[in-house]
Amino acid sequence: MRLVFIFTLVFLVTGGQAFSQNQTLNQTPTQAPNHAPNHAQSLTPGQAQLQASWEAFCEELKAKGQLILSQDTGNPQDTAAGYRYLAMMTAMAIDRAQFAEVPTRPVLVRIIDQYRKAGLDSPDNKYWMTKFDPDGEYVIRGRRGSGAYLGFQFNIDDGASANLNHQDMVFGEDGRFELYLTDKKRGENWLSLPEGANGLYVREIFSDWDKEKPSTMWIERLDNPPIAPVPTAQSVSKNFEKMSASLEAGLLRWKRYVSINRSRAMNAISPPIGTASQGGSPDNLYSGGYFKLAPDEAMLIELTPVEADYWAVQLGSIWFQSLDYQHAQTSLNSFQTETDPDGKIRLIVSAQDPGYANWLDTTGLAEGVIYMRWNKAKRDPSAPSAQVIKFAELSKLMPADSQRVNPAQRKKDIAARYASVARRFAQ
Repeated sequence: MRLVFIFTLVFLVTGGQAFSQNQTLNQTPTQAPNHAPNHAQSLTPGQAQLQASWEAFCEELKAKGQLILSQDTGNPQDTAAGYRYLAMMTAMAIDRAQFAEVPTRPVLVRIIDQYRKAGLDSPDNKYWMTKFDPDGEYVIRGRRGSGAYLGFQFNIDDGASANLNHQDMVFGEDGRFELYLTDKKRGENWLSLPEGANGLYVREIFSDWDKEKPSTMWIERLDNPPIAPVPTAQSVSKNFEKMSASLEAGLLRWKRYVSINRSRAMNAISPPIGTASQGGSPDNLYSGGYFKLAPDEAMLIELTPVEADYWAVQLGSIWFQSLDYQHAQTSLNSFQTETDPDGKIRLIVSAQDPGYANWLDTTGLAEGVIYMRWNKAKRDPSAPSAQVIKFAELSKLMPADSQRVNPAQRKKDIAARYASVARRFAQ
């Protein structure tokens, strides 16, 4: 009986293969036949096209690693982050080609969040984007939240061509709205379709992370029903080409921005400028810089705030991504900063916690970018001053009554950031 049980068990786990008279229980049974497809066999034209396109995409993707190496500092943290960035940008390029940028059925999607990052995304922002058929007519429906700013921006390729913000819109008592994107004026909220416009970018800014709530919205086509494209060998192959081209363009574009900031503002911050021609919000002014610090150094930034609906400062990596703003204080905005009694705002960039409220945590990075944004500034701000100092000398340069923060309070502040960011992107 025991022998029959053992034979039956072995028979089952070996897939029902019989033993030859020379095999024992300790020997490997006869290999099961391989039913995998034989690619040596002739392929259909569609199979051949798709396989060739896929292999070309994979080869081109392999080569993108050289772009990472050409920008890398050699710091192990930067190198690891660089290849993570490459994987992230690849995923985003795939998402855009397969889902977010199908003009015949536009969808407002959130490509960027606290995990997927590109183009020095703002820690205070929530972004939506879509591509659309410029010959169509559309409406965006939704409900406005309570953020400090909500702006709708038409793009022609990478440049901004038209813009409408919440201050020029009409909302219902419950925040509901309709925004028409058509050639002729329609409804209370209307944004004329500029000739050649093929993309829409939406920004929502949050100043008070704890209290402000995000908006919800979607886009509908009015003149024709949306067409769900049926995949073909030609369309999928074209998407592979689009994914590769989009990925390379993004990597090169953000690499160029980092190089510009490194060369023109090393351990400094440049005067603010508008960047609508490069895709920045027409309602914003931007100021960039670069930090490079030894472990025992810090950067002390001083600025006199100008009246604006919102302003912010953030740190970014050499890959032009925001640093982790959910688990660390790598950014501050006009609501979050503390102003010293002399009317100035002093910001401290360092790897070590200096014990002051306006700390910008480098998260251990030796170098990276610094960016500032002003939304609806009443006048052009002047460039903030910046100086590199020894960390140990910081207290001698700070006002005696500058706001300090102890480790317990810092821990509470970080916990509050985590919860606020999680809540923002959960909706």
